[in-house]
Amino acid sequence: MQSSQMSSNPLLQSIVHASFRKSIHELGLPDLPESLFAKEIAPFLRLPDSLFEDTPETRRKLWVAVVRGQVIAAEAAENLAFAFYVRASVGGRGMDIRLVCESRTWHIDKVIAMYPRRMRGSRWFARSVFGASVVAAGVIGYLLHMPQPEAPGTAAPVTSNHAAMPSAAHNAAQPSAQPSAAPSQAANRTGSQAKSQPAAKKQEAPAKPAVQKLSFTLTEGMPLDDLSQFLKAHHLVQSAVAFDMLMKNTKADRDVRPGVYVFTSNMTEQQLIATLKKGPSDPSGN
Repeated sequence: MQSSQMSSNPLLQSIVHASFRKSIHELGLPDLPESLFAKEIAPFLRLPDSLFEDTPETRRKLWVAVVRGQVIAAEAAENLAFAFYVRASVGGRGMDIRLVCESRTWHIDKVIAMYPRRMRGSRWFARSVFGASVVAAGVIGYLLHMPQPEAPGTAAPVTSNHAAMPSAAHNAAQPSAQPSAAPSQAANRTGSQAKSQPAAKKQEAPAKPAVQKLSFTLTEGMPLDDLSQFLKAHHLVQSAVAFDMLMKNTKADRDVRPGVYVFTSNMTEQQLIATLKKGPSDPSGN
């Protein structure tokens, strides 16, 4: 696709983060054929650093994942050609791919990245954690409110008929205070158990990882893609090409100057952009 540029068209901006299938339908583009996808993805799967096997089953799973995948960026050219950057995942592995539709014909331009996906960021992991927490809460609630069995060997006192008659009338006039002791004891027991639970949860909380400082020296004439690759290698961004696009959208690529930039391991993408716009901490690069 010649002279392709990031489009500011509101329609293209509206499909970012939507599914690939929904995006191409909104633009009136044809569906991505499975046979064409399987044919063009095969060479990328045969590369030495590929995380996917080149099998018919894998090619079909990747086609389904791409069709359902998320559009992370879109481009348009003057010749009415469109390019889509799509993020897909299969079996705990991710793929960023660039698809081009020109003259209503699709082809795979390139596979940008293949990477293992972190479990804690997946929907399956989030749903599993939520389900486990619901089950755990139900078990704890049952144990707290489970009726306590009576101690063995206790029996109600036996009284004679002569003593029972006057005591019955007396009990009817003055209700016994003994039954109220059981609820108060159960309340105390429940309160003590509830107080012990936050302490146990605090002890089980995992220690937070230490924040690390990372420095990158940007020399004169160095491409910004080297910076994006550095951030991806240290797990500050998931995709180098997506961060390149974010720098273009926020115009941070115009503010970046040569020098030493210092980042921390807990920075978000917005904080990374703010650091780049602020300028290097050491302009001399020493």
